[in-house]
Amino acid sequence: MIRNDCQKRIAFASLLVLFLATASGCSRYAPTTPPQPKNRFMEITLTAGANIRSDIYYYIVFETANPLSADGPRPILSGAERGKNWSYYIRLYNGVFTEKVISNINSIDEEPDLFNSNSPRFYQAAYSNNTIYVNVFIDQFASATEPLSFNFITSLQPVTATQEAIPAIDYLGQPRISFTPYTGNNARESNYPQTSSHYVADPDYLAADITHWYLNVYEK
Repeated sequence: MIRNDCQKRIAFASLLVLFLATASGCSRYAPTTPPQPKNRFMEITLTAGANIRSDIYYYIVFETANPLSADGPRPILSGAERGKNWSYYIRLYNGVFTEKVISNINSIDEEPDLFNSNSPRFYQAAYSNNTIYVNVFIDQFASATEPLSFNFITSLQPVTATQEAIPAIDYLGQPRISFTPYTGNNARESNYPQTSSHYVADPDYLAADITHWYLNVYEK
């Protein structure tokens, strides 16, 4: 009887060891939590010829039409063609970042909205000395496979419906720069020798002169 009890205990212990070994082996190969989907960002850096001024409007302008226009986002701030081929812009003025999605001709004249954490496109925006830095969730306004075009424009006045001519102080001399924002792609002024910032000759407005720019698309 004692021997039978001993044999039963040995058999039970063997089964327990086998169960624990099997369970341990299963846990090693258990399915893992699927990775979280990554976000796609575009970081934009602008460097001006002098410290950023509160009385100058700084625009980062995109055209995302498919197909793109022949002109790109032109540096026109007034008149019938104001905001031509602008589909989205970010503006810095008086220390405040704002943004505007231009969905139709009537929305060109609407005041832009605050560009902050309430915006689905906002990730970061800051300026210091002569540099503006903006980082956006680009998935919220551009495709990873369709090209967009962009321009950097500075002005002493906002986009307005007045017929008075409001010239830009500075802008890219060729507004139709085609750029496909897939992950890993980047662009800077040295990539486009045929395109340069419009030269600001007036020393009073060197803060409006975009001397360097850089775009980079990444995921995380």
